[in-house]
Amino acid sequence: GGLVLVHGGPGSGKTELAAHVRAWANEHDLTVLAGQNQSPTGTITVPRLCWQEVFGALLKEARADPFWNPKNESANDREILRRLLDVAGATKELLAWLPVLRLFFPGLYFGPNVVNAMVERDGLHATRPSRVVTLCKMLISAFARHSTTSNGTVVLLHLRRSTSFFGQSDDYDERIVDGIMELTELRGAKPLIFCLVAREAGLPSKAVQPRARQVSGEVRVNNLSLDLTEMYVQHMVQATEGVHPDLLQYIFESSGGNPYGTQLVLSELQQRGTVQVLEGRLEIDGTGRLRQEYPQVLIGMALATFEKLPHRQQDLVKNVAMCSQESDSDALNLEDLAETLDWPIEELQETCSHLVSQGVFRAVMPLPTKMRRSSKERRRGTMTFTPS
Repeated sequence: GGLVLVHGGPGSGKTELAAHVRAWANEHDLTVLAGQNQSPTGTITVPRLCWQEVFGALLKEARADPFWNPKNESANDREILRRLLDVAGATKELLAWLPVLRLFFPGLYFGPNVVNAMVERDGLHATRPSRVVTLCKMLISAFARHSTTSNGTVVLLHLRRSTSFFGQSDDYDERIVDGIMELTELRGAKPLIFCLVAREAGLPSKAVQPRARQVSGEVRVNNLSLDLTEMYVQHMVQATEGVHPDLLQYIFESSGGNPYGTQLVLSELQQRGTVQVLEGRLEIDGTGRLRQEYPQVLIGMALATFEKLPHRQQDLVKNVAMCSQESDSDALNLEDLAETLDWPIEELQETCSHLVSQGVFRAVMPLPTKMRRSSKERRRGTMTFTPS
């Protein structure tokens, strides 16, 4: 077995590396049980969603495996889960707790009141291992060791961060992650590999990073330097002779060397017809000019900075982000904002100016105008936030 931790800032290429893990697993005939925790709208992280997807994939693969579903019987979910748990050595006392698995198998038929009561009862006994976590570990272990349709199993967990600054977590996230890490250390006929893709601040367990380092499984993804940004841009547009220095500096400053941001800035320049490849070199089009603007799609790129802010400033950024989504104007009424936050107007103005100078609002509210306070805005007590 093995443990791989891929972590880094937003847009740094973690998703692409996760895709390579999946491709590598397919090449080596390994079953991939993948899950991620973001809602379909992409605005909030959902507790247990990643595990629902992982165990949903496990159930689908088990149904197609003759070892778990002999003669391709039309067995229901409960029957297949029982077979998995029987092979894992679950006792009758433990099998009686099968209803709690509805947390991860929404289609499993058990009354919600029964499930909630059993989950609550299980959580009250902190002195012994959680039955929920024990059952989950048994399912993964049995599937990985005895499935006959592949050479091994890869659990690919991608924990995304909500771009709206709001996310939810669940205690089971950490405990199941710890349990799967323990399983990867056990020797078996077939490998069990656990690949976790997450931001540094989004790691579900404190034990993941130290353990990944111990087994040389840590992959840290960083933003690009100026030279690497040029190489990346050359690769995307096939400019074998390089990039115009002014254009390269603009792309690098606009994206901060972030691979995803670099791709978006370059795409916008191409759509505007501002750049073209001439004799193998990416040049600024003679009729175009570089405007110091930032594409709207860079919203959320400042999350890494956001997490380092004091809580009071985080509350401010959250409110500014919500106001920017709800209003079509490029100015915020500071008096209303001060009343919402219960801040003195002078402190709010000073804090906003400080955050703008630090570039925090650049990616949260990327507006095409410069920061200004007109005489009319002064009377209204408003200020415009925009990229520096």
